Amino acid sequence: MARRSLLFNSAVYVVGQFVTKALGFVLLLVYARFLQPEDFGITGTLGAYSQILSTLFLVGLHGAVSKHYFDHKNDPEELRSYLCSVFLFQLVLSGVVVGLLDVYGGGAWARFTSASIPFRPYVRLMLWTTFVATVTTIPQTIYQSQERAGALVGFQLFQGLAAVGIGVLFVAVLRQHALGVLRSQLISNGILAVVFIALFVRQWATTEIRWRHVRRALWFGLPLLPHSVGSILMQTVDRMMLEKYVALDEVGQYSIAMTLGMILVMVAGGVNQAWAPHFFRTMRDEPEAMARGKAQQFASLFVAIFAVAATFGGLFAPELVRIVLGARYLPAVPYLAPFLIGNLIAVYYYLPANQLFLLEKTGWFLVATTLATAASVGLNYWFLSGGGGAVAAVWIFVAGNVIQTGIIFFAALALQPFPLLRWRHGVVFAAATGALASVRHMPAWQPRAAITVAVLALSLGLLVRGNLSGIIPKGARR
Repeated sequence: MARRSLLFNSAVYVVGQFVTKALGFVLLLVYARFLQPEDFGITGTLGAYSQILSTLFLVGLHGAVSKHYFDHKNDPEELRSYLCSVFLFQLVLSGVVVGLLDVYGGGAWARFTSASIPFRPYVRLMLWTTFVATVTTIPQTIYQSQERAGALVGFQLFQGLAAVGIGVLFVAVLRQHALGVLRSQLISNGILAVVFIALFVRQWATTEIRWRHVRRALWFGLPLLPHSVGSILMQTVDRMMLEKYVALDEVGQYSIAMTLGMILVMVAGGVNQAWAPHFFRTMRDEPEAMARGKAQQFASLFVAIFAVAATFGGLFAPELVRIVLGARYLPAVPYLAPFLIGNLIAVYYYLPANQLFLLEKTGWFLVATTLATAASVGLNYWFLSGGGGAVAAVWIFVAGNVIQTGIIFFAALALQPFPLLRWRHGVVFAAATGALASVRHMPAWQPRAAITVAVLALSLGLLVRGNLSGIIPKGARR
């Protein structure tokens, strides 16, 4: 039971995320020394395309696996047939698509982009790296559904260590610049893919391949595909358009700020990996009042932790960037506070989203993402083509997250019999975002430190005090 607990799995996922990000920072330090901002512009732009393609390659099948695993877990043969059928279909589908893009995609790339990034070899490497990365998604989803946090994080850390070693080799030793970054990503993802395929075959391989399992998984996953694509597009359309309208140097600084800001979402995603199955299980198996109490306690701690983290990161961004990356990347600082505001909003999206998944009201995700994506694409096209530059793009990113999270929040509020977010959470959120929005007017560190302490005190008083008792076991409090 200890290994299935929310505290244990959350701790494992969060520690794993921190260590993974620490490894990423090691690479960032190496890259900042040996790469130029133009190289970051190349990798950041291709990373945006990779996010969209990975979602298309998966066609929502990993989401179906996370739901249907629990439907078949008491029938091992049926579960094995389901998982093997779905995984094999995903491999064949994505392999065929990436092969066609490799052969015929060069013309479309030249036609629909500025072609400042050559298709061969840069885009081709991105295509195959994306394919290899998606190979590991369904096996990782199975580990998450089994609540095997330690094993899953162990594999991810193994990949992180491999990425650091290979990245240093290609970038620092062989001096291959952006091309070296892409090659190291392909190799490190390929190593993990081989490991996961071998483990999957050993545990789940069967000759009982059934189309009905694939059809059921597609029926569940395809309606969420527009939502997934829209969410990715909303977060990547800025870089795609910036590549056409501004210099790669500016795109590089923008991409660095985006990467730093995304740490907030990545760590929150690790917490949600533990929280989502725990939430679904407790709401199904435990008394209603107890399950609701746990959910509300978790929500308060979740909001408090990330509000304080975002405030500290945004208010001390100049010092952190100078220490970590060096003075030549200080132009990325003005983008970081808005990125943190947008990502803080995206972090809180997890709470009402899980409530809607519990109710199977997935139609709201399509509505929210469609409207948010339309606003992001339209505003980016309007402002960037008019010379708005990266500053406009980052605030449009914030607006898109406001629309998406706002719709999901109000839908959950209307449909769920109990709210997870209340006025106290709103006060802490407003304090954090207000602090981030005002950081450019505070050049001295003393007022920034005072505001950070104030947000911390507010979070402790309104959200943390009285809720730790429901999360920390009694034995640990003695």
